[in-house]
Amino acid sequence: MIGDGIRESAEQIAEYLKQFVGIRFTFALAELAIFEMPASVGGGIIVEPRVLVRTVEIERAVVRVVSPGVTVDPLPVTDGRGGPMTRKEFYDQLSAIDADLPRKVQAFFKRYTALDEEACKDELARASCILRWYRKSGGKVNFGALFPDGTLNTNYIVWNAEEIGNPQIGIDYSEAVAGLIPGAAVRKKGNYWTWNVRVNNKLPEISEVLAKSDAWLRAIEKAILDSGSLRSLDSTRLRSGAGPSGTHDLLPRHHCAKQTPCGSG
Repeated sequence: MIGDGIRESAEQIAEYLKQFVGIRFTFALAELAIFEMPASVGGGIIVEPRVLVRTVEIERAVVRVVSPGVTVDPLPVTDGRGGPMTRKEFYDQLSAIDADLPRKVQAFFKRYTALDEEACKDELARASCILRWYRKSGGKVNFGALFPDGTLNTNYIVWNAEEIGNPQIGIDYSEAVAGLIPGAAVRKKGNYWTWNVRVNNKLPEISEVLAKSDAWLRAIEKAILDSGSLRSLDSTRLRSGAGPSGTHDLLPRHHCAKQTPCGSG
């Protein structure tokens, strides 16, 4: 499978293939990142092929030796992602890092979902708990994935903002989060859905962002307000806080290349 971006949902194909035990095949995911160069450097298009680093062994069948022969049974079909972790598993792993971290995370989740109880959700995935916002007009935005190892990943937010129509909303949010963490910066490399906040090329610690949870919530509020979709938030709440700048450009001025969407992978 080749595409200009490989999304998480593509992994569901692995579960689907388990149903077909007799087909001889191999399966791989390749990504082609496409960049349009500005006219000031001669124009043209750059195509950057990537083979995903992560590999998954697809278990195709269960072989049973039953006298007088051998039978091959397909594996039972799961929900496509192996099912999310439980709340207990998530918080138990956080508590192994810091006994007080689960309480702090739960307190932040409560404040986040209170922004809009119908749209702002903290949802468990297979390996993380995601701060999701469901837009009234359709689609969802990912403000960050909290992992049980105590790290935070802010990828997907710029791509989600691009889908809304203004990637700068996601860029401003990412810059605001990076500003809360000493030594952090936004890694602006690859496709928009790979841009994220990093500290020395590593994911930041959840505890570092939670230490400034008020400012983190203001950044989330502002991103939602800038999209023009938040139903219950009074925008005057932001005026007293030192939130991110409200000035937007479609792309940051320091870019030397812009990405050209070419469909989905």
